[in-house]
Amino acid sequence: MALNVSDSWRRWHMTLSRFLRDYLYIPLGGNRRGEFRRYINLIVTMALGGLWHGAAWTFVLWGLFRGTGLAIQHGWQAIWSKICPDRPTWWPAGLSIWGGRALTLLFVMVGWVLFRSADVPTARHVLAAMSGLGAGPVAGSPFLVKTKTWWWLGGLLAFVWWLPNTVEIMGRHTRLPAPAGAAPSASRGRLRWEMSPRWACLAGLLLALSILGLSRAGEFLYYNF
Repeated sequence: MALNVSDSWRRWHMTLSRFLRDYLYIPLGGNRRGEFRRYINLIVTMALGGLWHGAAWTFVLWGLFRGTGLAIQHGWQAIWSKICPDRPTWWPAGLSIWGGRALTLLFVMVGWVLFRSADVPTARHVLAAMSGLGAGPVAGSPFLVKTKTWWWLGGLLAFVWWLPNTVEIMGRHTRLPAPAGAAPSASRGRLRWEMSPRWACLAGLLLALSILGLSRAGEFLYYNF
């Protein structure tokens, strides 16, 4: 659903994004020392954010990749705003939205290969296979060989792009108390969230189940980082 690189970063990891902004990007100078220094600060911040995930070249390359993408995006937006401050009438708004989503999805997929690969040669092999440069599918993965890959890709892309996520579902079915003097809104179905005893009991039940589940041991996600 993200329209650009910075939008995808904010949606993916809100807390880490705020941490890197407050404790790395702003102390480095942020955008207060000119555009060029701003782009350097973005790249350095994301590179250190990648290194924070683990002491491996794949994490560093992932951070540099994301930081470079952020710098290119902000640079392009600055140039475009000067060349064309208003959207041309001949340029359809839908093309910008879906074009931005497609480019962002491609960018994020390439970045995740760097993030999840065990080492740089593995990442190179996977990226070569993704781009069709002669590398075959990963060994032991018959899915790519025995199925109609394009049908699967088309169906999954439609699933990701057109079906609503949980935030959108709750946004569509949420009703807050009407302001004083205003008429109450019409009912939107049983999925509508509202401040009522029924939803309070459901929230209390979920809280109780969550507390009971705390007795099960689980290793902290970033224990080794």
